[in-house]
Formats: sequence, C-alpha cells, structure tokens
Amino acid sequence: MVGGDTVSPIYYSALKHLWPIAKFLWRHWQKDTKHDRFAEPSFNRDQDPSDETLERIQHWPYPFTGLPEFIRGSWQYKDLVEWHGGMMTLSTGGCSSNEMIIGALEANYIFWSMCWRKSEVGGHYAFNLPMDSAGQIVKRAGL
Repeated sequence: MVGGDTVSPIYYSALKHLWPIAKFLWRHWQKDTKHDRFAEPSFNRDQDPSDETLERIQHWPYPFTGLPEFIRGSWQYKDLVEWHGGMMTLSTGGCSSNEMIIGALEANYIFWSMCWRKSEVGGHYAFNLPMDSAGQIVKRAGL
C-alpha cells in the first residue's frame, strides 16, 4: 500500500493476474467437496464395499480426478491394483468385493466408454485415463 489508501500498481497487476486463478481453484474445490471426492470409502460388516461406496464409484464425475485412489482404498488385496502413467490395471483375485467394484465401474458409462481398454479371463482389467505431462488426469479434447 502506498499512501495508506491506494494499491501499488505492482500489487494491482499481481492481483489482476491471480484473481482468475483463485476463482478457478475455488470453483473446483467446491465441486470436489460437493461430490465428496475427499471422503474415504466405507465398508459393510462383511468388509465388502458399502452401497454408498459403490454408488459413488458408479456416479463419479468426469474427469475422474481421485477415482484411482478411491478404488485402491476400496479394493481388497491392494497389491492387485497397479497405476502407472495413466494406465490402471485391476485384478479381482476372485474376490467378490472387487468384482462389485468392477460392476460399479462398468455402470459408470462415461468412465467405461472412455477409459476401458481390455478385460482378460481371470478377472483382469485395464483402463487408460488421460494424463498431462505433470501426471494429472485431464479432460479429453471436446468434452
């Protein structure tokens, strides 16, 4: 501040450039918390994913930010989940809990149609999520 009541041109210029970024981040934070992306998966007494967890996977909003982490947290036998450079591979290991999660992913029509790459006998699935150079999930062009 210069003179107590006016804003220095340098500060004004910085604020002018940072304000759109702050608004963008605020909108996305609100969207993320609205969809409860930061909540942990829940389980029923048999240690299967709860109906709430399966419904959240089924309705996970595009562009699927946080979904791989949520699936790993929901998955029985976490060593059967691999995540490398946008490619997520899941193996059910014959576990009905994991097959329930695959069913919820398949019911998420946008996710399945955009990301599913292959299914193999024995409960093995591969998905490809679009990533940017910083390793963040990104929207595909035109969506």
